[in-house]
Amino acid sequence: MKTKPKQALKGTRAAHTPGPWVAELNEANNTFFVGQPHGPTVALISSTARGHIEANARLIARAPEMEIEIERLREVNKDLLECVKLAHVFLDSLPEGWLGKTVADIGALNDFYIKSRAAIEKAEKA
Repeated sequence: MKTKPKQALKGTRAAHTPGPWVAELNEANNTFFVGQPHGPTVALISSTARGHIEANARLIARAPEMEIEIERLREVNKDLLECVKLAHVFLDSLPEGWLGKTVADIGALNDFYIKSRAAIEKAEKA
């Protein structure tokens, strides 16, 4: 009997159980519980191959941290893209051989410097 493939949850942003999550082993049945410490269970993982279930459980337990890091990296990438676009506009506006020869060029270069420095500092904080 064929079953329908499960549909991916693309684009959904449902609230999840807040982190941090931990992976705790129930040795009696070789099952890992993933969820808040002393809180709700998010996932139960079991298998006869303990090495894999432990690695999977620990990976799932890191999901809230990974989500935060992904959002931070999106912001850093957005800032870096803005800097690159600003540099592109600046460089494209210069006549060949005129780099930094006018007041407007110096102002655009200053804007690029300020925004790129802020993006670099933000990226290096992590």
